[in-house]
Amino acid sequence: MKRALVGMLAFAVLLAGCGEKPKPKANAIVSQSTSPGSPFKTKLEIQPEQPIDGKPETFTLTVTDTSGKPVAGAKVAGELVMPIMDMGKNTFAMNEQSAGVYRGTGTTTMQGEWEVQFHIIAAGLSGTHGYHVVFEPSE
Repeated sequence: MKRALVGMLAFAVLLAGCGEKPKPKANAIVSQSTSPGSPFKTKLEIQPEQPIDGKPETFTLTVTDTSGKPVAGAKVAGELVMPIMDMGKNTFAMNEQSAGVYRGTGTTTMQGEWEVQFHIIAAGLSGTHGYHVVFEPSE
């Protein structure tokens, strides 16, 4: 009887360990690049946090000068570029939400690694800031 109980407990422990474990969520933003001499600093937030190809993605870009002061009234344009192949022009508008905060929506055409680039012009100064982002396959 004792042996049977020990066997059942061992079997239950084995079954509990066989379930599929959830994958830890990786950060979708892999890296960041800035054009040399850019007079701006940027920070990107993405919604949803893990982008899915073919689904609209909201990009919120905070733009400051090098001292950290918000850059209001800038002209900001967004672009999705796939580095490994030409996927054509994929641009989206960015609208100012508050001083130094710009928001726009873009959609990719396939899963994989994309460069989300932002072209910024303010007070006669310009810079390009890019974020390497991984888009998961649609379900």
